[in-house]
Amino acid sequence: MRQDMSWFDTQQVGSLTNRMSSGAEKLKAGIGDKMGLLISALGSFISGIALGFYLSWKMTLVMMITVPVLLAAMIISAKMISRASKSETYAYSTAGGLANEVISGIRTVMSFNAQPFEIHRYEKELKTARKLGIHKGVVLGVFAGLNVFLLFAAMAVAFWYGTTLVVKDEISPGTVFAVFWAVLVGTRRFGDAIPQMGVILGAKLAAADIFAVIDRVPDIDSSKMEGFTPEEITGRLSFTNVHFTYPARPTVKILDDVSYEVKL
Repeated sequence: MRQDMSWFDTQQVGSLTNRMSSGAEKLKAGIGDKMGLLISALGSFISGIALGFYLSWKMTLVMMITVPVLLAAMIISAKMISRASKSETYAYSTAGGLANEVISGIRTVMSFNAQPFEIHRYEKELKTARKLGIHKGVVLGVFAGLNVFLLFAAMAVAFWYGTTLVVKDEISPGTVFAVFWAVLVGTRRFGDAIPQMGVILGAKLAAADIFAVIDRVPDIDSSKMEGFTPEEITGRLSFTNVHFTYPARPTVKILDDVSYEVKL
């Protein structure tokens, strides 16, 4: 509420309120049980790798070669999905803000018979959101397929090397399966942590967006109590041929050659 008018002039009213409400929901989701689930998944990952090294360090090392590839694919997919989700959310937020703005001023829209114009604006925003939603779906599909492919590739490498160790009589077939499932479950549990990291990252981005508004210091801060405060003001305040425009709309004059005088 302490922001100056020039800032509000650059903000779409419906979009601003929509960003605040959706950001609060994301922040609520991020500070819930997600951190506990993330810690649990990381604990399972560390335990699985440790158990694998205990049973057969050779086979675990071979499997660990594939783990960075799996984790890299998961992390990259999480970043891509997060970026696509952010763009999609912003597009829907803009469309929702536009709808909110039109509905709140429906009398003005009806009086100017501007329904087709507003419908066209709304459809344009929805087309953008639809395009971003399709892009998000493609990203999800590609990386889901890539993760499954890498998982089966890791299985092939693990069982191939485990078989060579069984032939050399270094480990038993049961140990091969035990190491495989210990490392695999640990890795997959880390994969389960990726969505939680995405939610927490989304909450962090939402909090940054909210606090960017809260912490912004306007050029003219009406909430500050600093400065010179005279006990009594006497005199005369005169405005002569005043012209004024907001920075966001330099071509629209708010005051056009205004002159007036105030006696104090």
